[in-house]
Amino acid sequence: MIHQLHQVCATSACVCSLLICCIGVYLVFCQITNDPQWVFDKLHWVMNGLVLFATSFVTAVYCFWTHVLEKPIDDETYSGSFVRKIVLNFGIITSDMGRASYFLIVGIYIYPLLNILRVNAPDSARVMISVGNLTGIFCIIIALSMYFIEACFLCIDRKQPQSSTASCNDPPSRSGGRL
Repeated sequence: MIHQLHQVCATSACVCSLLICCIGVYLVFCQITNDPQWVFDKLHWVMNGLVLFATSFVTAVYCFWTHVLEKPIDDETYSGSFVRKIVLNFGIITSDMGRASYFLIVGIYIYPLLNILRVNAPDSARVMISVGNLTGIFCIIIALSMYFIEACFLCIDRKQPQSSTASCNDPPSRSGGRL
């Protein structure tokens, strides 16, 4: 049961990362209309958007590759080496506790972010403000769930029990797979 919850949480983290990417893109292209202080107001929101987009894109790629597709990160394939190079500078997301901390911090940051944007851009889309608030809450819930799952993994084995199709009475193969 806890292993299934871990898988759902990892898939939800991937979806949440993609929502954060969308919020980052929105911040970059949102029109600042209310008393812009030269270029610095716009630059502030563009940098917020770029940082959110970059970190969440890397997190989404990592979560999708390792948890949704369940593929290892290895240098033997081009795609595995690409994921390794992307994640190399974002080592915090490679552990479950690091990802949980990332989602907690980002959730607390994003929850009020688009409400604050409304001060500088009163014409900002109300649907994006709602998406930002929901994404912030979603990030915090995912983070707390990941912390709970990690606490449970302290008490039980982390490896998911494998269901094998071979019977216990079947003798092992002695050929070692050679023909």
